[in-house]
Amino acid sequence: MKKILSLLPVLALACFIAQGQEQTVGHQKTSLLTLAGGPSFPLGDCSSTDLSNENAGFAKIGCNVDLQGAYYFTKNMALTGSAFFSQYSLDEQRLRDQFAQEFPGSQFTLSTDHWQYYGVVVGPMVTLDLSPRVLFDFDFMTGVVNANCPKMEVSLEGTQVTQPKDWAIAVPIRIGTTARLQIGKKAYLAARANYIYMRPEFETTVAGETSKFEQQITAANLTFGVGVRF
Repeated sequence: MKKILSLLPVLALACFIAQGQEQTVGHQKTSLLTLAGGPSFPLGDCSSTDLSNENAGFAKIGCNVDLQGAYYFTKNMALTGSAFFSQYSLDEQRLRDQFAQEFPGSQFTLSTDHWQYYGVVVGPMVTLDLSPRVLFDFDFMTGVVNANCPKMEVSLEGTQVTQPKDWAIAVPIRIGTTARLQIGKKAYLAARANYIYMRPEFETTVAGETSKFEQQITAANLTFGVGVRF
């Protein structure tokens, strides 16, 4: 009994030190969960408005919503994962201008749907702490997305042609960084920038003819949100 009692001060000191370490290091041995949203900027072929470019996507600035979590297995290394959704409307005015140049003097109408995709990615994450309240995360992730090719209807001189929408599975690559500002013991504000790349293969049938094509989809996302560590 005396030996057990003699160990109590040592155990109390160890608990006190461990608690102090958890309070001073905001990300050590914890999990994170961040909800963020903001604009998404299509890049490359996806945003091209040149009708002579067969891969032009005519995508306008869209939106992105992202739910990202992380689990730290060392002080600065974590396994992170994200579930996300993005959507982009088409630049119909630019499409009309292009059609008017291709078919001058013709009467036509045009209606379009939108590009969109959702998916899940996972990968490693490294955290650098500039101070106990300011931290930066850097991540590299891949996984699976389900992407949507937009529906398009064109009526030219009374003849209507429809390109139906199609969904395709693709493997994306996403690279990102997040700045976190602790505003409480567990809560923080987050500002995130990431780049995503994918190349889904779509299948469409126009005027009875079925064809397959790959569409490069790249975008830069800038999102802001809140999170909690636990």
